[in-house]
Order: sequence, then C-alpha cells, then structure tokens
Amino acid sequence: GDGVYEFYTIATDRAGNVESAPGSADTSTTIDTVVPITTANYVLKGWQTSDKTITLTPADSSPSSGIEWTKYCTDTTNTCDPASGTTYTTPVTISTEGTNYFRYASKDNAGNIQTTVSKTVMIDKSNPTASVSGAPSGFIVSTAGTTAGVTCTDSFSGCDVSSYKFKFYTSNPGVCSTTYTDYTDVNPVTGHKWVCAAAKDNAGNVGFSSPAEFTIFDTIQSA
Repeated sequence: GDGVYEFYTIATDRAGNVESAPGSADTSTTIDTVVPITTANYVLKGWQTSDKTITLTPADSSPSSGIEWTKYCTDTTNTCDPASGTTYTTPVTISTEGTNYFRYASKDNAGNIQTTVSKTVMIDKSNPTASVSGAPSGFIVSTAGTTAGVTCTDSFSGCDVSSYKFKFYTSNPGVCSTTYTDYTDVNPVTGHKWVCAAAKDNAGNVGFSSPAEFTIFDTIQSA
C-alpha cells in the first residue's frame, strides 16, 4: 500500500563479524498512488461585469511524493489540455469578454495526474445597444395613442427583455438620461413626445437610446 518504506542493511563477513545495527535507514522510497487535488477560489456566479482573478491551491495527501507541477490553460471551447499549458505561479486574471473556460490540473512526483478541472468564467463589461422602435414617420391620428418598442443588441450576455423601460419628454432632450431609475413611463405614447429607452443585458450593464420623436393627434388637424 501507499506509505514511506525504509530499508536497513547489516553486513556479516566470512569470519562471522556482524556490522552494528544502523542508526538510520540506508535508503527509503515513497509509494504514492493517490492523485493530487487542486482547488480554485472561483465560484461561478453567472455573468460578471469585471475581470476575474483565480487562485489555485494544489495539495498532495500523505504519504505525499510532492507536487511536480500545477498547470492551466484557457479557451472558449472547453477542450484545451492543462498539461500542455502554462505553469501556475501566481493568481491568474481572466479579462476576455464572453464565455471562457479556465482548465487546470496538478501532477505529483510519483507521476499521478489530477483529472482536469474546468471553471466557466463569463464576462460582459460592455453596455448593450438600445434604440426606440415604433416612431411614426411624420404623424398619426389616434385617440388611443401608439406603442413604442425597444430594440436591443448585446454581443455577449444577451439582452434582458424584462429590463426594457421608457422615459417620455415633452420637448427634445437632445440626449437621453443615463439614469436607469428615471425610466418610469409606460405605453401608450400620446400627444407630441420624445421617447427614450433603456435596456439591460443579462450581466446588468445598461444601454440608453437616442430620443425618438412621436407625434400623435387625437383628431385630424386642419391645414
């Protein structure tokens, strides 16, 4: 079984003289068949809006032959081999936006290699792009008003449809508010308004539109 084995030898010559018992082992060897374990301080928490730093801690249970190496690699397909990757020496920062895979393993001095561990790191630091849809070209006549919509695009985490909000202005603001809590207005749009939209992505980043003009009359206007 696993353990440290020490070997002692005593020599006897042909005259019958016997060597004194040694005070220490002539040699020893360690049998280690248990793979090392490497832990990471990163726990997946969905989409993140900032870089993430991962610290690895390798351990080899007793009787330990010691850690030969701890290595890691990163990719977007979850297929890279840590053994062919980078030797871990200091905490690793993941900064690339999108879905990344941080893969790692350790090898002990007996040749046991840990099964590769993979951590998913999802980063989205960019605001989505929001715009207002449904604005009439010219004006429309409607006693019920009209419905404004939100168009949102996001390159990484995707748009959160439940986050779409509006703010209506009675004069052209030039630039929409960049305070999400200002967006409390709801459809329909009536009268003469400039409509701004806000949208979040699934990481919590917020995008704001440019104002879109809506002109809705409740009766036909005379020339």
